[in-house]
Amino acid sequence: MNKQDLIELLEGPIAQLGYELVDLDKYQGSNQTLRIFIDKDSGVGIDDCAFVSNQIGALLDVEDTSNKKYILEVSSPGLDRRLRTKDHFLKFSGSKIYIKFKSPFEGKIKMTGILKDTLSDTVSLFANDNFYQIPIKDIDTAKLINEELI
Repeated sequence: MNKQDLIELLEGPIAQLGYELVDLDKYQGSNQTLRIFIDKDSGVGIDDCAFVSNQIGALLDVEDTSNKKYILEVSSPGLDRRLRTKDHFLKFSGSKIYIKFKSPFEGKIKMTGILKDTLSDTVSLFANDNFYQIPIKDIDTAKLINEELI
């Protein structure tokens, strides 16, 4: 399954458990790893991660027909939380973010700036004294920049 298929498979069941699927990573190779980032309003602890891992692991065992072994990791979004959906961008309006594009946007592969408005399919980023309207579909990765980590 590709990343989008996995998001579609897991988003509903994770929501039914009381959590939000923030994002996921799927790594190939000798140790295939599926890393799932979850959140909830009161925050996520290790018990939450273990609970979701057990529930989602069982679902993946049933739904995944590839019969390949994988490592499942469930984690909180962390301080450098990823932004994937329109609601994520809306929630963190005014925050400093990093964006990596799927293909060059205005000649740039990546950009850092302040997240401003979010419309139905675009985000407005203030960077280098300019405002950019960036289609969400053109964003490969977006994440918060936590100044405390720098």
